[in-house]
Amino acid sequence: MSDRRNTLDAAARLSVTMAATAVVAAVLLLPSSSWWACLALIPLTIARVAYLGAVRAALAYGECVCTAFDLHRFDMLTALHVPLPGTPEAERALNRQLCSAWRQGTLTTTPYDDPQRLDGRDRPPHGAA
Repeated sequence: MSDRRNTLDAAARLSVTMAATAVVAAVLLLPSSSWWACLALIPLTIARVAYLGAVRAALAYGECVCTAFDLHRFDMLTALHVPLPGTPEAERALNRQLCSAWRQGTLTTTPYDDPQRLDGRDRPPHGAA
C-alpha cells in the first residue's frame, strides 16, 4: 500500500513541478524569440504525462485502500470494541450507523464489547499506573 501511495505522490509532484517549469520557461523565453518559447512545451508535455500517471496511481491506491479495508474490517471493529455482527445485513446496518456517527456526529446505540473491563470498572490505559 505504501508503494502505491509513494507512486501517487511522486507522479503528482512531478506533474506540478513540470507545469510550473513550463510556465516559468514560457515567461522567460517568450520575449526573446518565439522559437525558443517552444522549449516550454517539453516540460508541459512531461507534466501532462505525469498527470495521467498520477490519475492511474490514484485509482490503484484507492483500490488498494478498499482491499485493505475489506480484509481488515473486523480488526477495526475489534479495535473499536464493537461486537462483531453475525450476518451481512447486521454488518451493513452497523457500518451505516458508524459512518453516520463519524461523518455527522450522531450518537450510536451499539454497545461496547470491551475485553478489558473488570467488574464494571475500566482498567487504566497501557503504561498508566
